[in-house]
Amino acid sequence: MEGKRPREPLAQRQMKPEAKECLLIAVVLACAAFAAPAATNTVADAPPQSYTNHAGHVLVGTLVTADLQRVTFRMPGGATRTLPLSIFPPAERERIGIDSGTLVPPPAVAEAFARCRRSLQRLDVLVEAGQQSEESADKRRDLERRAVRAIIADLEKEKRLTPAAAAYFSERVPR
Repeated sequence: MEGKRPREPLAQRQMKPEAKECLLIAVVLACAAFAAPAATNTVADAPPQSYTNHAGHVLVGTLVTADLQRVTFRMPGGATRTLPLSIFPPAERERIGIDSGTLVPPPAVAEAFARCRRSLQRLDVLVEAGQQSEESADKRRDLERRAVRAIIADLEKEKRLTPAAAAYFSERVPR
């Protein structure tokens, strides 16, 4: 035992660059193998649905994207088809807008959202400046959000919003 020098502790030993690279690759592959699959909102996630245009023709496909003027569907055969949104009646446009997250709020809801956002920003500034307590600001924020939801409920009662649109906008009240 005289000729052997004592071994360095494991934490102080140096690895060869090739060994470090192999270890890194092994760790990455192991993490990838055990990681949960990422949640994606892909076309394959939704089953095809039927959409009826103004002429009464039924289009069967999966909604891919939509904006204020166009909508793109993936057809059962795999091809995509982009169409003007204007070829669909209002109820279908609303359904497409809700499903794609692009439904435009009517003016009364848009104004209520804007007022609510300004009020929430003002409350944040007051709390940061120490002019209002967080507790009283939270109560005021809750009142602002309830006021917007009440406007949405009134529009639904007046039949100016469908129940689906009212639920859609209620979920999107500024936070």
